Amino acid sequence: FKRASWDSLGSVHPYPDAIPRYLRAIKRAVKVRRGFKVVVDCASGAGSVVTPYLLRELGCKVITLNSNPDGHFPGRPSEPQPWNLGDLMNTVREVGADVGLAHDGDADRIAAVDENGKFIKHDTLIAIFAGRAIRAHGGGIAVTSINTSVAIEEVVARAGGRTVRTALGNIHAAMLEHGAIFAAEPGKFIFTDFGKWPDGILCAAKVLELMSLEGKPISKIVAEVPDYYFHHEDFPCPDERKEEFMRNIREYLLANIGEVRDTLEIDGLRVNRKDGSWILIRTSGTEPKARMVLEGRTRAEAEMLREIGLKGIKKFLG
Repeated sequence: FKRASWDSLGSVHPYPDAIPRYLRAIKRAVKVRRGFKVVVDCASGAGSVVTPYLLRELGCKVITLNSNPDGHFPGRPSEPQPWNLGDLMNTVREVGADVGLAHDGDADRIAAVDENGKFIKHDTLIAIFAGRAIRAHGGGIAVTSINTSVAIEEVVARAGGRTVRTALGNIHAAMLEHGAIFAAEPGKFIFTDFGKWPDGILCAAKVLELMSLEGKPISKIVAEVPDYYFHHEDFPCPDERKEEFMRNIREYLLANIGEVRDTLEIDGLRVNRKDGSWILIRTSGTEPKARMVLEGRTRAEAEMLREIGLKGIKKFLG
């Protein structure tokens, strides 16, 4: 890279109006009924200086958790996954909140908990928002990652649209490539009418807008999305063994899974069966791990796929 000398650097200008302008833009983009009680867990991250203020300006009564910025994440790990959100679930129940919301450290992701303190599956929220976007545009494409539920495809199809899958971490590029009107992977949502980036703070407002428009508890809203048997499991896999492992597991899955409808190999191998069940085995791009994700319309289908997957993983990883 060409380096600049110390005396040729530019100047720094403060921009104190950045957050207020951002809040005003979101408030213009959503319609939220006043009076919701919301618990928000900001993971001691960037959302701490925005989301509680936004929700209050939208007319909510807000209870905050982990909402003092601290990069050491003293309250809970940054990932907004159910195993990290026990305090949020308990607080929602104890205070009688309408919904609980949780960010990750940089607030591009969000998770939700219903009024009963139950974690709402990431894929369920994707399906709901994808279906709404498709209906609002009279059709179009929704992009999601390879590791999400078939329920998303079903909801999008009923709304008159089409689902395109892409590698995990590639939803932004795929959205641009296919001209999608909505894109999401677990926890990350891109509402293209507002901006072409994952935005957990906007999505917090969108959850409240959804509840306002539907006029019923969020547990009733998410119950309208098909809920299948879903399983995720990680396994140690050294980086130097990943290529060989995927080559072996590909041959193994294709030889041992019957009634195959089609396969996707954009990120690992996803085998879709004719009955709607599927299994995905991929290696992590950031950790020395292999990941198995599967879904069955029945528990028996899910257990059958898990047994097949485990047998192959044990065979090739020990």
